[in-house]
Amino acid sequence: MDKKECLMIYALVPMIVFTGLNYNQCLDSKLYNSMYSKDKQKLMQRNDLNQRTADLDQVGYSVNHIYDLKEMKASSYTSTSNSLYNTFVYDIIKSPISQSNRTIITDSENYLYLSMMSVQNILSKESNLCGYKEVDSKGKYKLLKNKNVFPMVYVTSDTISESKFDKLFYPYNLDTIYNRTIVNGETSKEYASKMKLIKNLDQSILIENKKKAKKRIPIDFDTKNKMVCIDFDIKNYTDKKISISINGMKNTLSKKHSVYPNGNKHFTYILSKKELKQFDVTLSKGKYKISNIRVYTCDMDVFDRVVTKVKPLKTTSIFKGKVTTSKDGYLVTSYPYEKGYEIYIDGKKQDVEIVNKAFVGCKIKKGSHTITIQFHAPFKNAGLGISVLSIMIGGFWIWKKSKNL
Repeated sequence: MDKKECLMIYALVPMIVFTGLNYNQCLDSKLYNSMYSKDKQKLMQRNDLNQRTADLDQVGYSVNHIYDLKEMKASSYTSTSNSLYNTFVYDIIKSPISQSNRTIITDSENYLYLSMMSVQNILSKESNLCGYKEVDSKGKYKLLKNKNVFPMVYVTSDTISESKFDKLFYPYNLDTIYNRTIVNGETSKEYASKMKLIKNLDQSILIENKKKAKKRIPIDFDTKNKMVCIDFDIKNYTDKKISISINGMKNTLSKKHSVYPNGNKHFTYILSKKELKQFDVTLSKGKYKISNIRVYTCDMDVFDRVVTKVKPLKTTSIFKGKVTTSKDGYLVTSYPYEKGYEIYIDGKKQDVEIVNKAFVGCKIKKGSHTITIQFHAPFKNAGLGISVLSIMIGGFWIWKKSKNL
């Protein structure tokens, strides 16, 4: 404070360090244009987006980016990532971990992710995706829609107890979680998985690539209108990260000394194309081993569950709507569970539960009801009080110091 003329000299030090560290962190113009595409923006602005939207182009860069204020997304990258939601996406419904840091939740063509997260709209360069139809296009991008995905809030009586679900193994738990809501209660109806094992390759494959390589593997089984699930173990013999893509879906194992290692040593791919004729595989450079390769299929008709939609109403709350149900059951949402959610049915506050391992829900009786969902951040008032008190103390300290000068 006594030598204000030295302030700029002090400020130069972090400026020089910052510039030096970021000198090579420039963004390629081609990548920039795909990330901030005017064609994508036009598609978003001129179409109705009733529910969430996924951008399947440059998924690693689009997680926190929207093209229009009406666009809602299920992907995110945040230091305060919801652990239940993260586990649901990567460990339960097995979406690919495409980034070195698994706290980044990227969009995926995994149909369970798209439907269970109420993703009705998709931005993509191709339209070969089960359940989705092209409704608009601009330049090389297409807007796809599927009105049969789960609503953001719905009612169902088809449930499975959490204890029974936890005994199921991948991939036989995939169509189960889709067709039965997981609750901390009794199972309403038994469900037998329709997943079928097609290939079981016990041999290991050693990859030694000096540069990225591409392989085309013909398919000798029926894939029309089927979900295809592929999984295998991977062992890395170097300290570099490795990535393997199959038909555009990428899995990554981060390098050993990564700041945020993803620990992704079991790659899973859930492909829901209308039809696959071959597997287009892209292998990153490096030395690594692939083992325990398994391929499963399941008819997409299995993923056609009927639930009772809660019709939304205009509100300033998180959600408000009306519903009529003929059976007692559960109110289910695609809002990741956090402390602070409140659900009111006909004005009466309900006991909020975790449903489907990660989301907000509660029990509901048969009949016609008005549903209201609100969120109040825990300790918000306490935090505001502490902030106000700190400002008052700081202000008093500055005033007292100025009086003594």
